[in-house]
Amino acid sequence: MQTYRNIDDVFAATQRAIASKTTDKELAEYLNAFVQGRLTTGTPEAVPSYEVQRDRLVAVMKQLYADGFGYHQAVRGEIDGVPKFFEVILSMALVEHAVELVSVHYEKQEIAAGVSTVRKIPYAEFVATDEKLKEQLARHDESVTPTAATDIVAAAPPVIELGAEPHSITIRSYDADTGTLYFGGCEIVIIGQKNRRGKAAKEPTQGGAMRKLFKSVNTLRDGVLLRSITSVRADKFDARQRKLAKNHLNEINRKINEVTGVPKLIIYDEVKYYIDKSYLKSV
Repeated sequence: MQTYRNIDDVFAATQRAIASKTTDKELAEYLNAFVQGRLTTGTPEAVPSYEVQRDRLVAVMKQLYADGFGYHQAVRGEIDGVPKFFEVILSMALVEHAVELVSVHYEKQEIAAGVSTVRKIPYAEFVATDEKLKEQLARHDESVTPTAATDIVAAAPPVIELGAEPHSITIRSYDADTGTLYFGGCEIVIIGQKNRRGKAAKEPTQGGAMRKLFKSVNTLRDGVLLRSITSVRADKFDARQRKLAKNHLNEINRKINEVTGVPKLIIYDEVKYYIDKSYLKSV
């Protein structure tokens, strides 16, 4: 069985499986062992059982449901008593099949306006699909009933099929500071250096194109002018400039395709460029 030293290793294994769209039996075996309590921490520090951590996560989900988020939720992995956040949410998705993952990635923690720490915070977006779990979430006034590991683990490791369906794009899918797109459970590096927002002359063209697209809900939904990519006036945006702008978009699509297999996430006409609306969920 594959040994994972920490959350980063588990996360990386999941990203590889999503990107390759192949069954990762080692990850399946690892998650089954985690659920069954057959993993050791490697340190004297005790870690709560899967059942205990799962119940604490479900308690957060119940509160989100009561707050109006319903079955489609997003949770940051800073929950008291849930030190193995990624393992828990992945086990709920890939062992129990109780939730369907939309996205898993890391978020930075903002300590002041525009200033983030280097510490990354686990983040998961998912939809509750299991009827028993949905009933638990709806019964917010009742306590969560622990689920025995033996009730959710098959005799043999389950087959994990990751990345079978393309995931959705939201306004938060692109981090303009790092030039990273979070899509299909993967991190796609659009630019090789940090954006320098406010200094357009030193900002990579593709980073600027993505930043403008993900500027607001309106730009994400309605698109952005092609000429904004090359930053020229309307009367200067000739055939050559239009081709240059499209080439940049084609290169972005190529990077996304290499990681996710999605052929064309960004589409364009002669005036604007957009996110393919089939990948846009409610924005």
